[in-house]
Amino acid sequence: MDAGRPGRRSGRRSVLREASFLLAGRGEVFAVGAGGVAWKPMGSWTADDGIRPIADGSYELKWGPKDGTLLVHGSNGNPVWPAQHGVSCG
Repeated sequence: MDAGRPGRRSGRRSVLREASFLLAGRGEVFAVGAGGVAWKPMGSWTADDGIRPIADGSYELKWGPKDGTLLVHGSNGNPVWPAQHGVSCG
């Protein structure tokens, strides 16, 4: 999933990947470099009960002057850990 469009700024992009199996969910955020390739994850999370917060739209991606912040939301019954991730494109 390319989440760079809603939070895109100055040509920066991020790619978010998530998966779930039975009662476990997980995800990763990648920064896309100038060449258009995302080499390694900038952060990862786990989610309870197999929820997929990115697919559900339960996240915020904000870009600052030099880097970005991804906040992945869970709920009291289905937490996401860790919820906050830094994204640096350079």
